[in-house]
Amino acid sequence: MRSNNTKATRYYRKSVLLRLIIVLVVGSIIAQSLCVDGFATVPVLLVSLSSSSSSSSASSLILTMTMDSNATVAGTADSKQKKNRKHDLKKKAMYTFSEARKIARGHGFETQAEFLEYACPGAYQLPKNADEVWETEWTNWDDFLGVIIPEYNAARAIVGEHLVRNPQFRVSTEDDYKRILEHKLLEEDNIASRLPYQPDRKYKTNGWVSWDHFLSPLSSSSSEA
Repeated sequence: MRSNNTKATRYYRKSVLLRLIIVLVVGSIIAQSLCVDGFATVPVLLVSLSSSSSSSSASSLILTMTMDSNATVAGTADSKQKKNRKHDLKKKAMYTFSEARKIARGHGFETQAEFLEYACPGAYQLPKNADEVWETEWTNWDDFLGVIIPEYNAARAIVGEHLVRNPQFRVSTEDDYKRILEHKLLEEDNIASRLPYQPDRKYKTNGWVSWDHFLSPLSSSSSEA
């Protein structure tokens, strides 16, 4: 009789030990998925599991834990999005649109993708959803990043409208043109600020003819090739 009791005790201890191991493993998995110290909750789980009377109870508890962890992960993601949004609003208060655009242009990004992939630590990191943060002042990504005008004829039309015929500049030579860009005499809101400093190199294989041709009057609505 005593032998049977001893066997039953050993079986019970093994059963409890197995349950504890299962809880530790599951607790570790949950902790890693939440990126927190999940072991802080393990003692409570151990008490609950130890009071379970069967393996099915243990399985039920583990299933409940998994479901709760999934819900917690979803809640954590939602909380993170709200936190990021709040952080972006702080950045908006930190920088005006003009200041943010100047910082963005200073990095020399050529595409929105480059801007989104870039991670700069410190105070000069800009929100990735700049188009939403500065929605009222927003024009487009090319303007925000200061992307150089890609097409020769488009650039030539801008030169004609904003530099050649503009009474403020009256550009007629290569030196006039480079002086304006070198000394940054154009407001950032002016699309001409996105003209290349060396158009003869930029458009060498994309329509370039000569400086006289580049600076000849051409309206922005012209369809000349």
